[in-house]
Amino acid sequence: MVPESTFFNSFSKLIENHFLPKEHYFWTFGKVIKSNFPKGSKGFKYTGGILKFLNGLAVFIYYSNKADKIVIHGLFRNEFTLLLLLMPWLHKRCHWVIWGGDLYSYTKETSFIRVVKTLLISRIGYLLTYLPEDLEKARKWYKAKGKHYECLMYESNVFVDNSTDIKSCSTNKKILVGNSSDPSNNHSEIFEFLARFEDIRLYIPLTYGCRKNALYIRDLAIRKFQKSAIPIMDNMPYEEYLALLADIEFAIFYHPRQQAMGNTINLLGLGKKVFLRKGTSQWQLFEMLGIKTYDAESIELNISQEDAKLLSENRVKVSEYFSKDKLIEQYRAIFNENR
Repeated sequence: MVPESTFFNSFSKLIENHFLPKEHYFWTFGKVIKSNFPKGSKGFKYTGGILKFLNGLAVFIYYSNKADKIVIHGLFRNEFTLLLLLMPWLHKRCHWVIWGGDLYSYTKETSFIRVVKTLLISRIGYLLTYLPEDLEKARKWYKAKGKHYECLMYESNVFVDNSTDIKSCSTNKKILVGNSSDPSNNHSEIFEFLARFEDIRLYIPLTYGCRKNALYIRDLAIRKFQKSAIPIMDNMPYEEYLALLADIEFAIFYHPRQQAMGNTINLLGLGKKVFLRKGTSQWQLFEMLGIKTYDAESIELNISQEDAKLLSENRVKVSEYFSKDKLIEQYRAIFNENR
């Protein structure tokens, strides 16, 4: 079970190219974004409507009971969380890929939803994440007891260095601010941090998340920084976006929880200076891996000789840990267990 998302096409190709698609059945939900199931596999797309929903329920029940393993890519649909709870014989087969939003929603859930999720998650057999703090919070908040598999989850969390050496003639420092228009990016706070600097150019991705907030942040950025602000309102081709990241010198992510991991991993792999909120799960992960990040509340837009050494070391460590080969081996271990 997986939501339609920008991750799905690459995940579909991963299954198609490195596993046996005929052994997989996909149940997707959400707005259709031209995603495809792996060739040779079967699947069902729920896109809305009561008849489609009832059909989807029947399909979900049928295939989940046939499956040796059930992989849940994010626990976002409350009706299917409840449905799974009512089929306790399936719980030990379930593998929860922890996205983040489905975990940190704990603080905003109604008492009923929290009880339902806790009852299910406490019985789920396997927990998939590469972030130790997310695992810890799943165990603390939802009483999760399942076996943990370290898993990079998607190719968006894999670093592949397709960059070329870019020599910019601009004297402005190029800064990536946030990764989306979701309010959790805390753009306004970042703008306050940056207000004291001159000769900067801000690239602000606002292509997905909250449209209302995107318009507000766009206008706020232009008011504060005028032509130095470059809000990105429309989706860019993937290769073009990677080229932008390669041209960036600094990046600031001030999310209070794990987000923007694909952006962060790629920027660190490219040797960029990345500022994060201290204490978050991503901050702790990079600390554990010996990958240097910087405190978003103490921004300095320069690269010292020591920084240059650390950023160069980051490139090596990111390439080793966040590799596609590692992702494939992780899923191979998951799919082949108990076979």
